[in-house]
Amino acid sequence: MSQTPYARVLFIGPGLGRGASSERLQQRITALLGEAYLHDSEQDGFWQAIDEAPRPLLVVDLEPRADAAHRDWLRERIAERGDGAEVFVVCTALEDTWLDGLSALLAHREAHLPCSDVPPVPAHHAWSQIPPHAQRLLLCNGPRCTRKGALGLWKTLRQRLKAAGKLECEGGVHITRSQCQFPCDLGPTASLYPQGEWYGIKDEAAVIRLVDERLVAGKAFTGDEDPVPHAHVVTTTTHKSLRGPRGGLVMATEEYAPAVDKGCPMVLGGPLSHVMAAKAVALAEARQPAFRQYAQSVADNAQALADGFVKRDAGLVTGGTDNHIVLLDVTSFGLTGRQAESALLDSGIVTNRNAIPADPNGAWYTSGIRFGSPALTTRGFGADEFDRVAELVVEVLSNTQPAAGPNGPSKAKYTLADGTADRVRAAAAELLDANPLYPGLTL
Repeated sequence: MSQTPYARVLFIGPGLGRGASSERLQQRITALLGEAYLHDSEQDGFWQAIDEAPRPLLVVDLEPRADAAHRDWLRERIAERGDGAEVFVVCTALEDTWLDGLSALLAHREAHLPCSDVPPVPAHHAWSQIPPHAQRLLLCNGPRCTRKGALGLWKTLRQRLKAAGKLECEGGVHITRSQCQFPCDLGPTASLYPQGEWYGIKDEAAVIRLVDERLVAGKAFTGDEDPVPHAHVVTTTTHKSLRGPRGGLVMATEEYAPAVDKGCPMVLGGPLSHVMAAKAVALAEARQPAFRQYAQSVADNAQALADGFVKRDAGLVTGGTDNHIVLLDVTSFGLTGRQAESALLDSGIVTNRNAIPADPNGAWYTSGIRFGSPALTTRGFGADEFDRVAELVVEVLSNTQPAAGPNGPSKAKYTLADGTADRVRAAAAELLDANPLYPGLTL
């Protein structure tokens, strides 16, 4: 054994003694000290190993969360089990780079703290209070996630949330480092509550995306719903939620990009420079914080619209919504989607008929109508206005009846009760007047 002032150097840490990394660590320590004592701190046996080890003893704790608080806790526990005067503790996180500095760590005697005269935990009134928050994010600092860089990601996470004004505040996020949460192969991992969602955040970019898209802006159009990392080809419109000019985008991996680049000009109209410029502006606006707020409002308003239908006993295909679309099943009103669409249009409400699963009326007449919240959100509508929209829709459909056809009730023709169309059209105009498309501009 190399020259040390200790009778034994004992290495403890989560998972020590198992796996290839522990074998390599044991080889390095043996080469340096002539012997190696490793114990898993997640097993109770490491306390016995400390009690039975000869003195003076140096305990090298390879706990991933090796901060001052953890170090003092360990010293205090050792002191409680007996005389800690001849037991010293030094803590460091187990990483590949640490192995190169093992000799320096053992030689740095002033960093080896005795397990005696451990200062008490200071008291602070704020520590007895639960920080205000709306969500709680747990970032794994278990041994495997730590080796994948979790400690550095923790700093980025905290800094990003603080800069966004979302760190441990009303409506914000309370963050906590945890032990293993699984699945380790996808780590570093994080879990979000009360949603009960798991995320793999392999690098700093993933942390920034998690904060900006999920914790600050909400779930709208982001997170697990993002198909780009997983799909070969992704298409989208630019004139709906994005609020750009009429058109679309086709995104492809390098494998399929040549085919897309070759095929698209064959089926599309001529390129218009002003439309391309407008798409660029729309994409630039989508990168701004204001767009994140708009996207969250779109999702919130869709939820308000869905709630408005549900409380008025109007059946929704999925019972609610998780995005910007609400699909209403109009069979409860005795109508087809085509009849409902036309009656609403007569009343100043523009919708789109839409098939429902296993639709008995087929794709032409349909049994549903679809609502989207982006356009009215852009007008400034909020939850109250969308609830009013639900009220007006139900009023129209409740006053619409199928007309007679040659072979029974028609799937296209309908009758609308007297006065309904005029009354609802006036109410719709009132809502729009209160939320002009271009405030301050008279058209």
